[in-house]
Amino acid sequence: REKVPVELENPKIIKPFENLTKMRAIPAYFDIDPSKLIAIFMPIFFGMMLGDIGYGAILMLLTFFLSKKVTKGIFADLIRTIFYGSFWAIIFGFLFGEFLGTLGGAIGLKPILLDRSEPGSTMTLLYMVIGVGVFHIILGLLIGLINAIQHRNKAHMLERGGMLLGLAGLLLLVAKILHIVPDGVTIPSYVMLVAGIGLLGASYGKTGVILGPIEFIGLLGNILSYLRIAALGLASVFLAKVANDMVGMVGNVVVGVIVAVVIHSLNLVMGAFSPTIQSLRLQYVEFFRRFYEGGSNAFMPFKKRVLAQFEE
Repeated sequence: REKVPVELENPKIIKPFENLTKMRAIPAYFDIDPSKLIAIFMPIFFGMMLGDIGYGAILMLLTFFLSKKVTKGIFADLIRTIFYGSFWAIIFGFLFGEFLGTLGGAIGLKPILLDRSEPGSTMTLLYMVIGVGVFHIILGLLIGLINAIQHRNKAHMLERGGMLLGLAGLLLLVAKILHIVPDGVTIPSYVMLVAGIGLLGASYGKTGVILGPIEFIGLLGNILSYLRIAALGLASVFLAKVANDMVGMVGNVVVGVIVAVVIHSLNLVMGAFSPTIQSLRLQYVEFFRRFYEGGSNAFMPFKKRVLAQFEE
C-alpha cells in the first residue's frame, strides 16, 4: 500500500499548487492531497502581507501577462500563485485602506478593518495574525487526527489529540485572563492542558516525559511564527510611507517623484517575493507537519515508442 505510485488529480485552478506540494513531498496513495489547502491559504496569507490595492493591481497585471509568456515549469506555477495572491492583496488593501501605502488616505480611502500605519493598530494586527495561526494549526491537527484514526496509528492519535487538548486548555486560560469566559473554567483548562501534554508525551514512549513539554512549546512557537504576516505587512507599509514622504522632503519635486518611484518599485519587488516565500514556509513548516508525511512515488505511465521508419 505504501508503494502505490501516485498521480494527482485537481481542477485547473489548483494545478499550480500541485508542484508546490510535490516540492515538499508527493502524497502517499492513501494520504490527503494538500494542494487544495495550499491553494486556499497561501494566496490569503500573501494578500494579508502585501495588503495594498495599488501593489496588488500592478502585480496582477504583470503576472497576467507573464503567465502568457511562461506556461510551463515551476516558474509558471509561481507566477500563477502570485497572480492569485495579488487578488487577495487588493481585497486586504480595501480592508486596510491602503493604495501605494499612505496614498490611500490622501485620496479619501478609509480602512474597513484597521489602519496598519497607525501605531494604535499594531497590537490589533498582532492579535489578528495570532488568531489566524491558531486556526491554521488547529485545522492541521484535526486533519492529522482524522488521518491517524483512519490509519489506526496510535502514536499519531496520541500526539495530535494531545496537542489539540492541550491547546484547547491553553486557549481557555487565555480567554479567562482576558475575561472572555467566567472564572469557573480555570481548573478545567489546567486539567486539559496537563492532560494534553501527558497524551503528547505518551506518543513518544519512555522519553515522553521530556519530549512532551518540549513539543508543546514547539507548537506554541509555530503559532507565534505567524507573526511574520504582520511583520512583513508593516515593513511594506512604512517603506511605502517613506516613498510618499520623499516627494515633499526633497526640494525638487521631480527628483522627489523619481526617488519615490524607485522606492515603490523596490517595495513592489519585495512585495512579490517575500510574501510568496514566507506564506509557502508557513504551509510547509507550521501546517504540513501537523498531518502530512508524503514520500510516495509519482505515477509514470508506460509510453508507446514508435520507430521513425514506421512513422514514415
